[in-house]
Amino acid sequence: MNNWLDNIYLLVFGVWFLSSIREVLGLSSFWQLKEYRVDRMRDFLRTTKGMSLLLSWTNLVRVALVVVLLLSMEVVNFWSAVGLGIFTLLILGYGLKTKKLYRPKRTFRMMIVVFGAYVVEISAFIYFDNFVWTLLFLEVVRPFLVSAIVLLVGIPFKLAKKHVIRKASRKIKSLKNLKVIGITGSYGKTSTKEFLYDILKNEFKVIKTPKNVNVDIGVARTVLNDVDEETEIFIVEMGAYKRKEIDDICKIVNPGIGILTGINEQHLSLFGSIENTIRAKAELLAALPKNGVAIVNWDNENCHKALKFNNAEEVVKYGMEGERDAKATSVKQDGGLLKFTVHIEDKSEEFEAGVLGKHYVQNLLGTIYCAYKLGLSLKEISQYVKSCRVVEQSLELFDGKDDTRILDDSYNSNPHGFIAALKTAKDLKPGRIVLVTMGMLELGKKSDELHRKVGKEIEKVCDKVFVTSQDAFRVFSEDIKDIQIVEDHKELIKLLDKEIQKGDLILFENRIQKTVLDHFKK
Repeated sequence: MNNWLDNIYLLVFGVWFLSSIREVLGLSSFWQLKEYRVDRMRDFLRTTKGMSLLLSWTNLVRVALVVVLLLSMEVVNFWSAVGLGIFTLLILGYGLKTKKLYRPKRTFRMMIVVFGAYVVEISAFIYFDNFVWTLLFLEVVRPFLVSAIVLLVGIPFKLAKKHVIRKASRKIKSLKNLKVIGITGSYGKTSTKEFLYDILKNEFKVIKTPKNVNVDIGVARTVLNDVDEETEIFIVEMGAYKRKEIDDICKIVNPGIGILTGINEQHLSLFGSIENTIRAKAELLAALPKNGVAIVNWDNENCHKALKFNNAEEVVKYGMEGERDAKATSVKQDGGLLKFTVHIEDKSEEFEAGVLGKHYVQNLLGTIYCAYKLGLSLKEISQYVKSCRVVEQSLELFDGKDDTRILDDSYNSNPHGFIAALKTAKDLKPGRIVLVTMGMLELGKKSDELHRKVGKEIEKVCDKVFVTSQDAFRVFSEDIKDIQIVEDHKELIKLLDKEIQKGDLILFENRIQKTVLDHFKK
């Protein structure tokens, strides 16, 4: 009899162990996605998706099983074990059916977190005598356990980060001939950085922060790994979720030129207010030396407010409206070519770039003036701009299956970028426009207001809308008539396959699963 019970317990343990692997990896992946930041994780848990994870049926059943066990006597532990085994089997089956198996990227930090979680869980079996209680206890406390380990592991990583930053700062100070260009803003940072690099690499030895690296430790590592005595220009993208973070980056690299691309409500839930956002982005301007240059998007009202914190004596205002130091006129989209004329001082030059989206002119203007300030003529710059390309998944146009076209803007999204993507889609004059979006993230108290604003534009432009998050759907459905909520990516593919027609344009806006994009690209 005892052997039979032992086998049952062993089977339950095996099923539980497989389920625990899935959950530890899933919890770890969410922390990794939120960059191990408590503020970003807290904001995520306030969303409908975050709340659904906290209050999921699996968590409710866990609590119920714990209550039952606490109210039971030792004699019913067998049935508790059987119930736990059935429960964990259901979790595994549900995960396999929906394929919601989240896996973090394999990094040294993540491996420590996962290893630490299992050291604690195995230690619990040594410490506690009651087998079933231990299993249930770990089921309930696992989210808190993984979170605690993430925070504890973060302590030595923070100490190591400070050491790396100090080394990078010393290295930058030793490179006397290095020019550093800082780029920040709520939107357009990465594309501006890439455009500027595409221009300057023809005349200088240039290093840039890679891909979407824009925080202090990423910048510091780039300095140590890539910047050397032969480097003439270092282009640094600077991102932030709260005040002082851009200032910390500036203390590492000491920028001499600063480009402010624009400020809006992006990450408002983390900054707390638009005033805090403006002050945070203005830290780049405040860090510039007196003989530095501030290059500011003057078409953005919030940039006007940021300029009062500027320390550089030379200020360049660029844009497409009113009196500007660098101005673009005659902007038109001619197929895949963006054509415009640039006016700086008493000089003018016609430009064309192989990018899609008229709003990119503003980002190009900032880079054009920066290159002009570094000694290139407008004629030279116009030749180099022809090679400029957009960042991957930022308004990239592809041929799609069944004679459709795909406009991939899934890199990120904010109110300014979302509306620009809608205008670009409309300018392409397709048969119909089908939008697939998860909405916009981290907009705080203004989230509903900004989604309503964007929703009104969607209703004017799009013929059919699929939304992949409950929060966005709730607000968008107030103004959009033909709208549908689809959270499962396999179901989304099926519905799109039925919906799309020859000549349609499918606009993917903000973080769509790669499997969905790949399915519809030709």
